[in-house]
Amino acid sequence: MMFMSRPAILPELKKILIAGAVVAVVGALGLFVWARSVFTGDTVRVAVAGQLGKALGQPVAIGSLGVTIWPRVTMTLHDVTIGEPARITAKELFVGTEFRALLSRRIEHAVLRMTGARIVLPLPALGGADASGPGRGSAPGKPPVDLVSVDAISVTDVEIVSGRRTLHGDVDLRPHGSSVEIRRAAFGADATTLTLTGEISNLDGPVGDLALNATGLNFDELLKFVTDFAASAGIGGGRAPASGGTPAPRAPANAGVPMNLSVSISADRATLGALVLDKLSGRARITADGLRLDPVRFGVFGGTTEGAIAFTLADTPAFRLKASLAALPEFLRAPFVALAHRANPSSAGRNHQ
Repeated sequence: MMFMSRPAILPELKKILIAGAVVAVVGALGLFVWARSVFTGDTVRVAVAGQLGKALGQPVAIGSLGVTIWPRVTMTLHDVTIGEPARITAKELFVGTEFRALLSRRIEHAVLRMTGARIVLPLPALGGADASGPGRGSAPGKPPVDLVSVDAISVTDVEIVSGRRTLHGDVDLRPHGSSVEIRRAAFGADATTLTLTGEISNLDGPVGDLALNATGLNFDELLKFVTDFAASAGIGGGRAPASGGTPAPRAPANAGVPMNLSVSISADRATLGALVLDKLSGRARITADGLRLDPVRFGVFGGTTEGAIAFTLADTPAFRLKASLAALPEFLRAPFVALAHRANPSSAGRNHQ
């Protein structure tokens, strides 16, 4: 049997490699051109904005579109605004999709990544009827690209504004039908850091079970954020929000699902007005009636107490504290007991709380 010599094989192998590289380059160039034809242009930009507006129930505007094919086919939306006036903005929104779905002009199992986002509370009513508005939706007929499903959402460098209060952070979400898993949401402001995880089982309320770990938790600031968020969820009763002078937007689409969030809270240190609380832990429930911590346990004045705290959601939040003073030293318990007795003389001899 005759074998080609090694010097003869090398030129043939070189030709094969060069031919393979040329095919790969041409294929990549063709894919890029085809992807641009699918993902870019005013028709696609208007269609995508219309689909997003229909899903969110608020008008969506997109400044421009771009596309990349490596390492995954990704559409980039620049200068995105949601609402009129815009309450949610993003410098860039990256939409990665599967190549096979793209062949059918569908975006399936998409991964959304948003950067440079700014959210102003209270939010507009989301999830209502199609609010894409004239000129924003796609033309009648089949859209040039169809957004079918989203597997993951990440938001980096987000800024949440409520009046003069601002939080900065990152968010990692996993949608599951009508629910969403909060894998991690980390926020910071001044000396406070917040880390939130859990599951929102119903976005309409919203309804869910969450866990909040905090460092330097400021209840006064937290309540103001919660109050504005409550107005966004349509439970603010039409009152004027804490930030701004216009009435809080309503959310008629959510009216049938009341807000009900259960949140386990753990903080190394918390402040409530001038009162400093150490090693606070408990479970909070946020509803249309307000925020209630029950049970709650914290250290105060060198002792430990437990009980319940109820807050109202208003421009000037009020609270009621019911807690056992048995763990406090006698010299610290006496002023509280005397104060309770002056307020209610019939309480003498009872087990004061």
